[in-house]
Amino acid sequence: METMVKLGEMVLLDPCLPLTPTERLEGLSFLDGIGYRHVAVWGHRLAALVEDVPGWFAGVRERLTATQAMVVLGDGNTPSRSGMPPADVLALAKDHGVALARLGDVRNELTRAEPLIRCALELGYQVEGVVTHHHGELSASEAARLAGRLAKMGVHALCLDDPSGRLTPSLTLDLVEAMRNRFEVPLCFSSRNGGWLAPAAAWAAVKAGAETLDGALSASPGAPPATESLAAMLADTPYDPGIAQKSFELAALHYGRTVTPSNSRQNGAAKRSYAVRVQGGTFRVDITPLDRAAPASSKTPSVSAASHSEKGAAEAPLTGEIIQSPMQGRLVRFAINEGERVEARQRVAVLEAMKMENDIVSPVSGVLRRFLAAPGQVVKSGQALAVVE
Repeated sequence: METMVKLGEMVLLDPCLPLTPTERLEGLSFLDGIGYRHVAVWGHRLAALVEDVPGWFAGVRERLTATQAMVVLGDGNTPSRSGMPPADVLALAKDHGVALARLGDVRNELTRAEPLIRCALELGYQVEGVVTHHHGELSASEAARLAGRLAKMGVHALCLDDPSGRLTPSLTLDLVEAMRNRFEVPLCFSSRNGGWLAPAAAWAAVKAGAETLDGALSASPGAPPATESLAAMLADTPYDPGIAQKSFELAALHYGRTVTPSNSRQNGAAKRSYAVRVQGGTFRVDITPLDRAAPASSKTPSVSAASHSEKGAAEAPLTGEIIQSPMQGRLVRFAINEGERVEARQRVAVLEAMKMENDIVSPVSGVLRRFLAAPGQVVKSGQALAVVE
């Protein structure tokens, strides 16, 4: 039977998200208004980052008021950075209003997961039992057998998890159908961005009866498919989750992502969007550059280097094109000197992010007039690095 599909948001667990726990927490208020079935607020990645576990869950409760929060634990032996055992994390999260728990074992050794599942059930959680496809094919008969074991434990829902992103659409169909035939409860499909297979497998899961798909905002490799892409894929179908693309924009900007719908053009000029923080809040600001065909006196806005310089010294105003950092990272070096000629798309600087060096190129040809950051400095997404005239 065809029915509306819900989306789950996993961006807080994205292994490549270059944000501190506090920064991840601050964006929950934007996620709360989108219309997700759940937002994952605890998992292996966060367990390795968060030291103040009570403070974390207090922050979750304060910011996530309209959406169900979910904890994700892969087995019963994954401690948090704070040293708090998983069972204690479950109890603390429940005290702070978390109602969903996704529990299982990455090797499908359910004997290891059973104590934690029983603990969560005793605490009053809605428990989602996990069947994992990992490094090699999981047969339909084995998936059905595992679903039957989870049913006997008393779980309320199932999750078919594909952490390696290797499930083909045809095998996904077989697995979901086998699990649903064995245990007719709501089922979530969760995969990872390992290539083209993840979104295709997600569509197959929906066709086989999955009610929820996991996504992550503008996802990086290793995370579930982009939530925006899943919503677009399901739009105007019987499975439409009813989430407009515009709904994602503030949350994606907060988490430092590129939001395709906001890179629109108005009157021939490319409009760019930024997230600006003011007194703890994050607001969207749209900036449309002046038309390059305009007279020289209004060709580009005046830019004060003093507003960007770390030294803060008074500088003469500059006019020109600002070269900005496309992501948060450490400025390794500049590839040219001040006063040198630079061509459009020529490398100007090297930025280290996520343990990789990334070339920063000039959007226009001209002369590099001034550097606005220094090598070794940690810069944020959108921060000015240099001016080209």
